[in-house]
Amino acid sequence: MNSPIPIVIVGSQGFAKEIEWLISDINQFYTSESAYDLLGFIDHAENPKSGKVLGDDSWAFNQLSKETQFVIAIGKPSLRKKLADKYLSEGFRPATLIHPSVHMSESVSVGEGSLICAGVVMTDDIRLDTFCILNLNSTVGHGSQLGSFVTLAPGCHISGEVKIGSECDLGTGVVILQGCS
Repeated sequence: MNSPIPIVIVGSQGFAKEIEWLISDINQFYTSESAYDLLGFIDHAENPKSGKVLGDDSWAFNQLSKETQFVIAIGKPSLRKKLADKYLSEGFRPATLIHPSVHMSESVSVGEGSLICAGVVMTDDIRLDTFCILNLNSTVGHGSQLGSFVTLAPGCHISGEVKIGSECDLGTGVVILQGCS
């Protein structure tokens, strides 16, 4: 039996609660043991919406073991990039979380630190770079490429052979037709 991996969620607002749920679903999928031990949330918010806020980034860098993995539950790509750079430079490793309900072919490549939420479908020959967020019920078609720190809000539909550059933030329900960049 493997020990669960200690993990923290960077952020404590609405999306952080969704990632807490994602971790819970992953743990329930592994019925004999938990994959992750969620220690709590890292944030400086005065009014966090999520449960147990352990402290801010400085607290995390000084108090957490380097064995602790992190995920960044913040939709804004530029802020997610800034935080990822800080945590990586401090020697922390990002977790890559994929909901058990996600349908994807074996030819899909998912970059580290990415968060793939419930109901996502990714077909064939797809590449996601690092720290992408694919939120609830989004789809990505064959041959598509998403750069680092891309955010797909719930219900985005990306057709085949689409290229999305780094740090793009696509809102709820966006549809991109095949072959677009």
